[in-house]
Amino acid sequence: MQKLGCVNVSKVFKGDGVETFALEKINTCFVEGELVAIVGPSGSGKSTLLSLIGALDVPSEGEIIYRNESIHKYSQNRLADFRFEHIGFIFQQFHLLPALTALENVMSPLFSRKVSCNKKGRAESLLSQVGLADKLHALPSQLSGGQQQRVAIARALVHEPSWLLADEPTGNLDTDTGELIFVFNVCDNTTIVFE
Repeated sequence: MQKLGCVNVSKVFKGDGVETFALEKINTCFVEGELVAIVGPSGSGKSTLLSLIGALDVPSEGEIIYRNESIHKYSQNRLADFRFEHIGFIFQQFHLLPALTALENVMSPLFSRKVSCNKKGRAESLLSQVGLADKLHALPSQLSGGQQQRVAIARALVHEPSWLLADEPTGNLDTDTGELIFVFNVCDNTTIVFE
């Protein structure tokens, strides 16, 4: 089983001569196939930790380890490959591209990659599974917050990542839809780490 872990990870933000520790000396390990919840009060560093283990940011100290290697020693190309091959990220703020339709937003991680699947077919299937089969050609501005969140969830899954990192993945969904999405996301070969 693959493992993704933090070794003495700290993250310090500096501004106006003040250092703020978002994380200090974190040691943890996530194992393939696990479902892990990171909980804590607002401002405790949960989103920062997800950004670090998802290779979207670098720690001030310590290492993020995958397959016994520090991912932050990878070249930029290898780091991009690591994120594409292994990480699906559901952002708290969606980050949908406003000029693209729901279908195009879901397909967007695949645009610059050679993949053997039918890109459009996979994106359509995921949007259907999250209840948006009738919104394929809608722009983000034409979707509710909950619908935008479902597009973001489908986009995070389109490349079949090994690790799904979700920053409040159901925060904009009603209870029934949130439960449906959560069950839909849980699969045998994906580790889900969420806040």
